[in-house]
Amino acid sequence: MDVDNVQSEFRVILEKPVSEFMTEKVITIGSDASFIDAVRKMIGSNVAGLVVADNSRPIGMFTEQDILAKAPLNMTEARQLAVRHLMGKQLVSVRPDDNLYYAIDLMMENRVRKVPVVMGNSLKGIITQTDVVNALDVFGGHSEEAFAQAGRVCDVMTDTLVTAKADDTLEYMRQSMAEHDVGSVLIVNGQKLIGIFTEHDFAKLMANPFEGIAHVEAGKVMSSPVEMIPHDMNVFAANQLMFDRKFRRFPVLKGNNLAGIVTQSDLAKAMFRFLKLKIRN
Repeated sequence: MDVDNVQSEFRVILEKPVSEFMTEKVITIGSDASFIDAVRKMIGSNVAGLVVADNSRPIGMFTEQDILAKAPLNMTEARQLAVRHLMGKQLVSVRPDDNLYYAIDLMMENRVRKVPVVMGNSLKGIITQTDVVNALDVFGGHSEEAFAQAGRVCDVMTDTLVTAKADDTLEYMRQSMAEHDVGSVLIVNGQKLIGIFTEHDFAKLMANPFEGIAHVEAGKVMSSPVEMIPHDMNVFAANQLMFDRKFRRFPVLKGNNLAGIVTQSDLAKAMFRFLKLKIRN
């Protein structure tokens, strides 16, 4: 597919209503529900966030980022919390007839990965960054020539690595992620990458908190082995691989050295910027 055809196809996709991309079945939780019950519902439903709704009216979001940033590493405190204590209270939403272009811009502007779809006070669905990535994935198999100027992974990755050792604690990893505003820590042994610990891993632990959880060692809760991608991979190809693997991030290699990390958000922003530029030109 040449660039002209890409421009035309992308314009058509962007002008489609959110209702064509959203998930209609939305997992919700009440604001008075216990924190632990909410985390368990999130993990059990295999979602990264719940819409907080009281009397069927959406009032906020409760996400893995909220858990990472606000959950106490004290079992007694955790069991006393309700969703309202940790949820994001500023609801960013779209309507079913808003187009995909507007939804993507809204996500980027507000730095969120999921947006409830609301009509009046009624919840109609949810659109997520993964839905957007899925929509853009139709371009992943097209010719390299059409996307040669879209950029490489090294152009959009973060090269400041947040790392921990296998014997570092959960408390240390959580503090490191908060300090750098990231959703993962790379576990290393010297220069060798041996695992990764993410905000999703943290949420799974908080579903069943226990005394001493703050002192659990990284090596016991990390995910391993870790798949990596080359630094010169095209962003569209990287997006397609991330979508196929159902991952949200990849560590990046340059030669045999760990060079950075790239996230679903990094790739989505790069692809959207590239395609918007092509439309304008």
